[in-house]
Amino acid sequence: MIVEVTERDIKLGKPQEPDSCPIARSLKSYGFRDVSVGSTWTIFTIGKVEDKIRVQLPANARQFVLKFDRDRASVKPFKFVLPVRF
Repeated sequence: MIVEVTERDIKLGKPQEPDSCPIARSLKSYGFRDVSVGSTWTIFTIGKVEDKIRVQLPANARQFVLKFDRDRASVKPFKFVLPVRF
């Protein structure tokens, strides 16, 4: 699945807040629930599944998280592939 992190996600995202960072905001816009994004993994629920799903973030998303947490102005909108199938 291709996930797009927008300028709005970046503007409204909160550094150091796993459920409110730009990637979490973007995932929520695709219908993911209970999203938590770390520097390596994301955890969420989707659809009727109530069990949490844990997925490793690709390298470009991991780098984005680290940069955003240090300096919001250093990141730009981007896309990444989240390795999940529904």
